[in-house]
Amino acid sequence: MINTIRTSHSIPQLAGIRLQEFFAALRSVIGAVTSAHTADCLLYATVTAAALSYLGIVGAEARMGSAMWRVGAGDGDVIVHAMEVQGAKFAPAMAPQALPFHAWVEVEDNILDFTTWTLKAKARILDSLDGGSTSVEWCPDYLVVPATSSTSLRQVQCGFEAGLYAYIRHQEVEEIVRRRSPGVERIAPLVAGVIHAYRASLHGETVAVVGVNRDGSLQTEAVAAEYAVVS
Repeated sequence: MINTIRTSHSIPQLAGIRLQEFFAALRSVIGAVTSAHTADCLLYATVTAAALSYLGIVGAEARMGSAMWRVGAGDGDVIVHAMEVQGAKFAPAMAPQALPFHAWVEVEDNILDFTTWTLKAKARILDSLDGGSTSVEWCPDYLVVPATSSTSLRQVQCGFEAGLYAYIRHQEVEEIVRRRSPGVERIAPLVAGVIHAYRASLHGETVAVVGVNRDGSLQTEAVAAEYAVVS
């Protein structure tokens, strides 16, 4: 299955949140302010945690560390954001020497990752760097899953089933990243935009989110009442 949503709607801590509409609002608002859609996990995680907290979800926290996803059944069909693993790792073009880490959100014992929709793009970047050919059979729009479904990095690396993933929190990485990341006041406009767009979609309204590029041109994303998901 390609571009399906893997989620557990029975997670009580997320009761009342319509995940599909929330994802649409989040992706559109952030998409209007950045084009780094393969290297903006920290922005997604911090905005998601703040927006969910405002919407009444208790305990939503941005987490950072290592992550790995098996996107296909072949030996090399993995995307890696982990300093523990030797070999090719994903690194954005704008910061090739950056510490390989990933950011996601945890709500008690659940993992929320709204950036898995970029896995295909990350695979293309990796292939351009190492000459490989990554087969992407699994690329969910987002993950909202129990933390117990996360396996080890080795299990993902050695597995042959697309859809395996591992998230490993590293507090030392969090300390480094948080010292260098913008404060809450810097992301407040994005959080407000996500909340506004999300609430509008719940009423069947469409909101246009407009960002200004550095060259002065406009970058527009539409947040519709329904977000198309291809399965």
